[in-house]
Amino acid sequence: MPPIEPNLKGVPETMLWALYNRAAEARRPDALIVDPLAIQIADAIKYDYARSFGRPESGQVIRALLTDQLLRAWLDDHPAGQVVALGEGLETQFHRVDDGRVRWLAVDLPEAIAVRSSFLPDSDRHRNLACSALDLRWMEAVDPRQGVFVTAVGLLKYFHPPDVRRLVAAIAERYPTVEMVFDVMPHFLVRLARAGRYRRTAHYTAPAMYWGLNRDELQTLRTWHRNIAEVREIPFRGGRGVWYRYVLPLWQRLPGLATACSRWCTCGAGWGKGDCNRFPQVDAVEQSKPPEWRPKSSLPGRSFLRRTAPAGRFLIIRLALHRRRVCRAQGRVSLRCASRWA
Repeated sequence: MPPIEPNLKGVPETMLWALYNRAAEARRPDALIVDPLAIQIADAIKYDYARSFGRPESGQVIRALLTDQLLRAWLDDHPAGQVVALGEGLETQFHRVDDGRVRWLAVDLPEAIAVRSSFLPDSDRHRNLACSALDLRWMEAVDPRQGVFVTAVGLLKYFHPPDVRRLVAAIAERYPTVEMVFDVMPHFLVRLARAGRYRRTAHYTAPAMYWGLNRDELQTLRTWHRNIAEVREIPFRGGRGVWYRYVLPLWQRLPGLATACSRWCTCGAGWGKGDCNRFPQVDAVEQSKPPEWRPKSSLPGRSFLRRTAPAGRFLIIRLALHRRRVCRAQGRVSLRCASRWA
């Protein structure tokens, strides 16, 4: 097959970013992720990844690994369950977690599915559907009899808040038993991206984002629909570089250090090189931020930490949505949120 030159812009182009990071990690002799298919696909696409996205980072790799773990655990209890991957892009998760029985529905925009289908075509248990996640026609293709697991990783932040709420509420209303996992950006980073200031390199600016949540707002998700009973954080672990190996574990254990780190992360400063220095444009933007973004001292107090935390790339949230019958039968929603600073 000759190399494919994708014509992707805006949000669909971000699927090349995630592919690049997974493939770069999978090439390493000490790889955190085993993903030979990602390497094969990345090599078959004519695209200058380094020019657009710069040095590979492990954040999106850890995000994929965490979702893999959740899916494998869920498939242990639902071996023939239905997985719906919203905004699937060029994710190869089906092949990493396939137990031989899972049924997979990959949903993405037509231009994204056109590229995906070239490498990951339909099969008896894997189907690609060219459809926006907000177009609820994809629900007609879901078989809920053995349970449903919905992923929307790297997607919801690009939707407007009312659309995110309607989507989550529709999923909670539609299926008797469903779990959902998605990542969340903090408000300050959403504002940065919306202003066009979230630049990976001189040649690539991340698309505008519109929806985010800070940690102290996570439980508000329970008010979105009566079937949502619980929201939990997922611990964010692993990764490369000084931040992931040393600083983050200390931050998780020492509240005082978390307060100190909030200043670094809010200003976009990196700990060391590589994965940690991700936002080179943030420092230049710092002085133009609204007053509420800026701490009054180099060691902001707890109120500032609560307002901005987690000032990292994302939280991963696991929603277990169980329909509550009129008789109020027992149904429990489990949500786990994992945060990291970036």
